Amino acid sequence: MIAALRRILGKAGPFIGLVLVIGLFALPAETRVHFLSYHNFKIILTQTVIVSVGALGMTLIIVSGAIDLSVGSTVALTGVIAALLIQRGWGPAATTLAAIGAGGLVGLLNGSAVAGLRMPSFIITLGMLGIGRGTAKWLADNQTVNYESSPINGWMTTANPSGSALPAGVWVAVALAAATSLLLRKTVFGRHVFALGSNEAAARLCGVPTTRLKIMVFVIAGCFIGLAGVFQLSRLRLGDPTVAVGHHRRRKPQRGLGHRPRLDHRRPHHVGPSQRVAANGLAQLFPGNHHRPRDHRRRLPGPLPPGRKNLNPAPGCPRCAA
Repeated sequence: MIAALRRILGKAGPFIGLVLVIGLFALPAETRVHFLSYHNFKIILTQTVIVSVGALGMTLIIVSGAIDLSVGSTVALTGVIAALLIQRGWGPAATTLAAIGAGGLVGLLNGSAVAGLRMPSFIITLGMLGIGRGTAKWLADNQTVNYESSPINGWMTTANPSGSALPAGVWVAVALAAATSLLLRKTVFGRHVFALGSNEAAARLCGVPTTRLKIMVFVIAGCFIGLAGVFQLSRLRLGDPTVAVGHHRRRKPQRGLGHRPRLDHRRPHHVGPSQRVAANGLAQLFPGNHHRPRDHRRRLPGPLPPGRKNLNPAPGCPRCAA
């Protein structure tokens, strides 16, 4: 009974969390009317299509034991390529296939480098992140690519709030999610992907073509990301080479209460102002005993060789005065 309950909670855990979040936002009476409305959920579904389609490709890569850092750059690149093709009079089907092919080509380059050169996918895709972003800006001439109109714009439109129909992109994302689930769970290819991510050496010994499988995983993921770029174009109605950029801010080290500044290891006989104050205080409290490692994270210098002078002597310390 307990094992079955744990299994159910393990599978339904994300959905339970989602229900709790929806209930939390639905509690206030001021937001309940607007939040629990079809129009609001329609906007949420529309805005998550781009991330969802890209996440499907990333799911395949992560399950195979790799990582792809160039997703955002690939989305921008394929969006710019699709916008340029629309400018040249291409139809929606041809433009979409070209963008998906461009995403697949980026995945092919990533997969070939990872599998052929036997380098970590983190390093390869980090380099592709800069290459893809730079190529997108070069093709767009460092500006947005505008076009008059295209049927692609209607795939993600929410211009009619009173309309009950969901945009086509939502249904495409749902269909692709179901297809990806079946691919991973019910096919030999999916079992091989799980085996590759679990233990590559064991999968190779069992006859799984790991090199070809890695390349195929990155190519399929690139096609997903290329389609996400088309949906990004449909939503923005222009090709923007600066979209899908994730910002990361380095946290500064905390220097609050309890922070202990460390001594300069490059100059053993140099002590900073804060360390000098601490040494003086310890020397006054414990004369002659401030050299103990328990009092300092690093031993202060003992007797110096003849001819050398202690630049920061602690008052009242016979060893520093020696």
